[in-house]
Amino acid sequence: MSIINIKLMTEIIGFSNYTINDKGEVYNKRGRLMKQWLNHGYFNTHLVRDDGIQKYLLVHRLIYQAFKLKTGEIMPEQIDHINNIRTDNSLENLRSCTRQENQRNMKTPRTNKSTRCKNICKDKSSFRVRITVGKGTTYSKTFKTLEEAIAHRGIKLKEFHGKFANNGNSIII
Repeated sequence: MSIINIKLMTEIIGFSNYTINDKGEVYNKRGRLMKQWLNHGYFNTHLVRDDGIQKYLLVHRLIYQAFKLKTGEIMPEQIDHINNIRTDNSLENLRSCTRQENQRNMKTPRTNKSTRCKNICKDKSSFRVRITVGKGTTYSKTFKTLEEAIAHRGIKLKEFHGKFANNGNSIII
């Protein structure tokens, strides 16, 4: 018994000479697979618009536009990769978001050397949980142990960030 992998295919708005499937493969009108390359971790491609202007485009934005936007909707400010893998352009891994929501679903910054835990820093004799709640608002609380701080951070991230809550490694469910 074989499993058939059927891919959805649709035309790209404004680029009628190209089609895209739900896995991010872009084809020209002759059926040739268009080249893609990585730039800052995201797949890009080069297409020619219907008016003849050449454009460099992010593949995840093309997929979102082709498969998730309803007629008349405009593109969201940003597209979030739910699992934080920039090269995973599968349809179920993409969601619309604001810049602030996209920032919430980030991995632990490389600059965090004291605890290597997102939203937790080491003070002199304690561990401080610091979470940005909104514009200009920050939640802060200290704990004696790193374990207490990690447990509390998970609860507060879910409360403040909802479906965009990320502990630095993965989404908090």
